[in-house]
Amino acid sequence: MNKDDAKIEYLRMKSLTSESVKTGLKVVSFSENVTSSPQKKPSMMLRSRDFYCLSHMICGDGYYWDPVIDKIEKISPGYGVFVSKSNKSDYGTKAGEYIEDSICFVGPVADSFFELGLISDGVVYFGNERPLLPIIYQLRRPTLLGQFMAHALLLKLLIELSEHKRIVSSVGKRSCIAPLLEELAAMNHRWTVEEMAEYCNVSNNYFRKLFLEHTGMKPKHYLDQLLLNRAIELVCTSDKNISDIAGSFGFGDIYYFFRRFKELTGMSPTQYRQRYGKNANSQA
Repeated sequence: MNKDDAKIEYLRMKSLTSESVKTGLKVVSFSENVTSSPQKKPSMMLRSRDFYCLSHMICGDGYYWDPVIDKIEKISPGYGVFVSKSNKSDYGTKAGEYIEDSICFVGPVADSFFELGLISDGVVYFGNERPLLPIIYQLRRPTLLGQFMAHALLLKLLIELSEHKRIVSSVGKRSCIAPLLEELAAMNHRWTVEEMAEYCNVSNNYFRKLFLEHTGMKPKHYLDQLLLNRAIELVCTSDKNISDIAGSFGFGDIYYFFRRFKELTGMSPTQYRQRYGKNANSQA
């Protein structure tokens, strides 16, 4: 179907609008299997909208251009774009065709999703199916129930897109833990949870969750064990006073140091030195 010939279906059922908008979403237009012609470069006349738009590219080779950050993202089948209200941007194809299903909508629920960052402008993943079609099918039903079903399906899709975004973001954040562990192992200074969270560019609470998932330990427990391992090494390889060793690794409470040392090794620092220290063989 050519875009010029495509029948863009607008919802004009006034008797249903006042009721359907109570769902928090209102679809203002939708289209199925529409073909766009290629453009040699992103349009200089950027499109500004007073509604949100989901476009799913089902065939072709497309792009999304955000002039604010001057970034062009590629769109391949299975992907599409989310465009927010008043965002001046452009999407389409430079070669071949851009065949899409699309839904444009407004409403306080959509506003909340966008304002809370649950979904944002740019390329989104739809998968191999065509998730907009069931919504369009319900929109074509001239009944109040059909409109409610359509809005429920659209809300479900927004939640799924938001969850996919969260997972992708979480994987990206999780990748910061490995280099952080290298920094901790360098023992340049005693890190705080706040400093570690800042290193990963996440909140303190979210950092604790990521760290636990990655290491199986809480940050403070991990850092204590790292320090204790170094202290154990020094107990074995030096003649330094054990209290001085504890202090050099930031254990101001000597009793806490002794308790944690015994939990980790099964013996006190003195017993450990006697058994495994550098002079252990000569004393035997």
